[in-house]
Amino acid sequence: MKTIKFILVVLLIQLIISCSNDDQGVRGTNVLTTFDFTAVDPNQIPDVIFANDQNGNLIAELSLGGVPDVYQLTSDELYLAGNFTLSLFNESSSGTEKSLSTFYQVPVGQTLQIPESNYQYDGELKLNFDLSGTTNHQVNVYGLRRQFIDQSDDGAGQFSYTFAYNEEASANRLFIKLRYTEIGGMTRYAHLWVNDYTSSNEYFYTIPDFAETLLNRPTLNDEADDYSGFDLYGVLNGFNCNLYDPVTRDFYTVTEGFDNYLIRYYGGYTDDYTHQKRIVTNTFPENITTIRPNWDMNYSFVNNALAIEVNGQFSLLTLRTSYENTPNDINWDLYAPPVSGTYNLPELPSSLSADYQNHFNSGNPFDQDYAPMSHFTAYPNYNNLIINYLSNRTEHDGDERLIKYF
Repeated sequence: MKTIKFILVVLLIQLIISCSNDDQGVRGTNVLTTFDFTAVDPNQIPDVIFANDQNGNLIAELSLGGVPDVYQLTSDELYLAGNFTLSLFNESSSGTEKSLSTFYQVPVGQTLQIPESNYQYDGELKLNFDLSGTTNHQVNVYGLRRQFIDQSDDGAGQFSYTFAYNEEASANRLFIKLRYTEIGGMTRYAHLWVNDYTSSNEYFYTIPDFAETLLNRPTLNDEADDYSGFDLYGVLNGFNCNLYDPVTRDFYTVTEGFDNYLIRYYGGYTDDYTHQKRIVTNTFPENITTIRPNWDMNYSFVNNALAIEVNGQFSLLTLRTSYENTPNDINWDLYAPPVSGTYNLPELPSSLSADYQNHFNSGNPFDQDYAPMSHFTAYPNYNNLIINYLSNRTEHDGDERLIKYF
């Protein structure tokens, strides 16, 4: 669980390397960056954070110990450059998986405010449903930052769910979707918007309280010649509330109530090209159209540096590599600007050297070796990604091409 939660923090940080001050001139500082982990679940806090200069030399190291607090990553000597290389290391609680994430060209002097994840669930809400005379009922509640407490079901259509929830982190209205089967065998779909749900801690609903929901799968127009598909979500206050039914694979046509709709497209080609796309729209998408990006990337390892060659214009280049069961799973992800060039591998703290020192020149093929190339419509430049994405929970338009080297 610790590794999964840590990945979420890494995903946030990889999308936030922004606001470079290179044009303003740098007078030098010892404080490279500040991390605010005060509202973060301890399992999401990296074990070690360290920094390297542009030549790969280790200039700062910090062990966090899983304690929520504000941390400053500082160098012993005055640092004059405008950016540095930032790395975060985490080891799973079981000790069987180690993950290292390295970010090139991080602007000096940023404060990374990690969004709250260590929630206090001080509200309580009980939802009662009377669907007597129906079978196979399924209820899903969205927009509530919650913990499950209890449920009851009499087997005859009357049931309830009780949640503890955090009001500040929840949406200002709830979306409840319902599926049930009538006595005659007809399956029905319905939905309900709940406003001002914090005014009471218990609610009762019957079928007439719901509006019938039509089913409509948007038309997909793409170029994939192997496989393709998409998931559809509704967005409430920046929270993704899944409209995609994982059981029936039916799409709910709900045209009111959501701030936005999010489509996550995926497509594969017979030439091993993999394309993913995120589309944000203000209206329910009747049609979804995607075009294959013309991007490419290759890399090699020479003299303790990565030589990267790219074609095409996009926002972020990622290289993911791993060895599995050796005896641990060893993962190393690198994030860089999407331009051809040479990137020095960072000098590692002594505590990590044994696992990662020969990661790229061990002579053994990686078990996983692939490169996602990403472009975000709202943030086309690499230097505009990190800070802007750190506190923004809503996904943005963007394409991703995935190259597998194994």
